[in-house]
Amino acid sequence: MDKPQYLYDRKGPWPQPNPAHPFGEAPAVVHIPKKEKRTWYWNIGLRYMRNMLTYWPVALYKAWKNPSWEILSDETFSDQIYTSPLSKFLNKTIDKNLLEIFDDLLKNKDANDEYFVADFICMKDVRPFDGMHVASSVVLFKKDKAVDKLNVLGIYIYERKYLSKPEHGQAWDLAKNYAMMGATYRILLSVHPILHFPFDSVNAITKTCLPIDNTVFKLLYPHFQFTLTLNNAVLELPTSPVVNHQHHLYAGFCGPQDGLETLLVSGYQGYEGNSSFPPYEWSLEPEMIHSDYYVYLMNYYNAFRKFTDGVVPHIPESEHDAIKKWANYIADLLPGFPNGDEIFEGDKLSGTLAKVMWDLSVAHATDHHAYGTIPINRMPLRMRVPPPSTKNDTFKRKDQAKFFDIFRYALEWKLFFTDCTVTRLIDVDYKLATPHLQKLQSNLIEDFNLVDKNMPVKKYMDLDKIAVSIQY
Repeated sequence: MDKPQYLYDRKGPWPQPNPAHPFGEAPAVVHIPKKEKRTWYWNIGLRYMRNMLTYWPVALYKAWKNPSWEILSDETFSDQIYTSPLSKFLNKTIDKNLLEIFDDLLKNKDANDEYFVADFICMKDVRPFDGMHVASSVVLFKKDKAVDKLNVLGIYIYERKYLSKPEHGQAWDLAKNYAMMGATYRILLSVHPILHFPFDSVNAITKTCLPIDNTVFKLLYPHFQFTLTLNNAVLELPTSPVVNHQHHLYAGFCGPQDGLETLLVSGYQGYEGNSSFPPYEWSLEPEMIHSDYYVYLMNYYNAFRKFTDGVVPHIPESEHDAIKKWANYIADLLPGFPNGDEIFEGDKLSGTLAKVMWDLSVAHATDHHAYGTIPINRMPLRMRVPPPSTKNDTFKRKDQAKFFDIFRYALEWKLFFTDCTVTRLIDVDYKLATPHLQKLQSNLIEDFNLVDKNMPVKKYMDLDKIAVSIQY
């Protein structure tokens, strides 16, 4: 019998407790193979350097053209939440403390309406730099079941113990911008990172413990390209946007690293008793989102799932033992991941594979692309006017930010927040061994094209732009 071949001779990367927050964040992979570092540098690292050198005049122009945050109408505010990745925050469960806060607004609930909260209490531990302000907030929305639109009813500022309502004039406008600031930070540093870091354990363990001719290895390997190095750079490099050293021109967040990292912890560890912040747990299918964004994502997930449902029954029995060990290794690190005794039960292996492939390609890429289409002046990163505390508070729009705040944000947006694809999902090749499996791969590509062509809701990202792995 031929000796199994491994990518790194079983000496490859392996997860460990996150150095910054061992018990609060997903396991991290800090020892990256040199080959992967070089590949990342030539394909992605150089792009960051190029954008730093060439985009700053554009960022200056954007800041000169509009040097503060917009005042959002109620309709724009609600639509921006509902028609973007920010809809991930919509929660139909209104916890007891929020029922008390919004009691006046919920007294006359209509049976034809649905109610949601979007909670940004995660901002409570972010410490602002001098001259800047931070506030945590929670927003109450109503949706008429007959009309596919949200209406914002009220915003509660936790620190001020103040419930702002639409009739509160400028205080209401300011409350909306503080809530949108909370949404910006929560998507960038709390919710979106869940698409990144828990999957590093799957990435490293797959590369190290599975032979390269194992079917699971073949299915997942293309989706791991560039990812370990990129995620490690975000967590560890002093140039990371999370470190937020102010001598970097693109460092646009409002406070130092230690406060920003509490947002990462809130996304993974959650808050006990707060249904908007559950602790991370592996699931076979994407988590529910109350918007068309979920429909878009599920159409692609279902295409992956159809493919993996077809492949899994053809995995040779000779590979099962290695896959069970693979599952055991990961299950020790990721809560809810099926272990070796469970992985071949029912649809668990198929769902697990589809979830990984979908997450590292469609879910991640679309988050970046859809976020990048929102005008930056509608997504505050820094506020220089304090949050409202009474309905009589007033402010000047131009005082919300300084020119350099917008410049930093525009440069950071180009470097880290928007998408730039190196290798595309549509070009994926799993290098499957048999004609039948190769046919299933061809069918998958056909299904992707059908999804792109016949998407029943807004097309949040074109198929030909979706990256096969985490590349930004």
